[in-house]
Amino acid sequence: MMATTMTNPAERSLLEQTFPRILERIALLWPSPMLETYFTELLLDQRGDRAGFPPEVMAELMFLHELYLNVLRPGVGFHPRWF
Repeated sequence: MMATTMTNPAERSLLEQTFPRILERIALLWPSPMLETYFTELLLDQRGDRAGFPPEVMAELMFLHELYLNVLRPGVGFHPRWF
């Protein structure tokens, strides 16, 4: 389990506050290539029945995905697959 023991809950990101298990899974998979698959599952509605994330959470997920691509897979670059 990821350490999320900040004393002030306001210091936590919205992703951490509302979807802590997703953030824990990202941390667990980081820097594995399996993280790319997990981001795809999160960012694309492949079942057609998901409500989606709030815009602020989606922005955090997209930022983490971009960071993953640019830092851990620099030759790949940022190619948003959800457009």
